[in-house]
Amino acid sequence: MIWLALCLSLFSSPAVDPQLEKAVRTFWDLLQRGDKVGALRYVAPESRNPFLNRRTDPFLSWELDRIELRSPDEALVTVKVEQMLLPSGAYYPVPSREVWIRGPDGWRIRVRRPDMEKLKRAFVGAAAPKKRGPKPGVLEVVPRQVKIHFLDRSRRGAFRIRNGLSETVQISRIDYDKTRFELLDSGDSVAPGQDLRLSFRYIGNESKKGLSNEFRLLLKRGGDEDAKEQLFTVRVLYNYVSPGARGLLGLTGKKLDQLKRGETVKPVVASPPSPPPLPGLPPAVDPEAKP
Repeated sequence: MIWLALCLSLFSSPAVDPQLEKAVRTFWDLLQRGDKVGALRYVAPESRNPFLNRRTDPFLSWELDRIELRSPDEALVTVKVEQMLLPSGAYYPVPSREVWIRGPDGWRIRVRRPDMEKLKRAFVGAAAPKKRGPKPGVLEVVPRQVKIHFLDRSRRGAFRIRNGLSETVQISRIDYDKTRFELLDSGDSVAPGQDLRLSFRYIGNESKKGLSNEFRLLLKRGGDEDAKEQLFTVRVLYNYVSPGARGLLGLTGKKLDQLKRGETVKPVVASPPSPPPLPGLPPAVDPEAKP
């Protein structure tokens, strides 16, 4: 019996300290309320500067996923956060894994700088190039293709008229499908060496993915009524779901077709199978499992 008790103590999963779970929940509740100063009390002293300097993107909700004890004084905590990813402005479920350590004042989080750029690129593609001025002597509309992501709740897109000419450019007409899009900005002209940003929003209710449409702009150089007009076309891909988002969220085939607007989707993460119990010993007990 003594040997059996010793084996059970060696192979059973250690119980999670209730104070750890309480600290984790209090920390994330404070962040959700926007009280970063209050949350600082639950940050390890050596991590307080990185925590204050780290940008905390807005999030709608959070959920404690699991706590894995690495030692009696260290744990890996996984939290699922419904977080806004910039610059798209859309909310996506993002797993956050942080190390918590036990010190003289209790459990505290050890902050590391998360690399969110790879995850953002998976959803919205490559980062947009930095803003630059118009090219001298060139009149252009950029980008020539705009993507409105199906998972983006803002449904917004934008393009710019860049006037690198030495004369004012007049906007004669902008043609687009008014049953599907709403133009949010307006303007009649673009001064020399300036650009004009025009943003729009998808207002349709189509559920089919990967649709396309276009904006057609007629621009006129100078104020002369007889000046020649130049046509520019901006292609719009809407209800778009990037290949990265499809793979990360498991949206293939029928699942993608059935996805509804505003529906919450979670990343598909395969967990390794649990090892079989040792002969003669009961299986390990999950401390997070509810009876």
